[in-house]
Amino acid sequence: MITNIGTKYNQRDITNNIKDIKNIAGGDRGYDNLMQWAGENLDQEAIKDFDDVLATGNKSAVKFAVTALMGKYEDSQGRDSKIV
Repeated sequence: MITNIGTKYNQRDITNNIKDIKNIAGGDRGYDNLMQWAGENLDQEAIKDFDDVLATGNKSAVKFAVTALMGKYEDSQGRDSKIV
């Protein structure tokens, strides 16, 4: 779970950042489902890589990582790509 968005932000900023990031996956429930799927389907190296990005607290990097993970999840569910 995202617990460390960065210590340089005040609590309101942290709360807003977490909300923004979780919204990539559809909110709290979607994010929790994504994390459960990731734990069951990614290898340990990929999980560590994801966790390492989260630990940076860099919002842009975390958003990118969650978006990439969402893509992997959607692809595993048979999503049709919108890329022409």
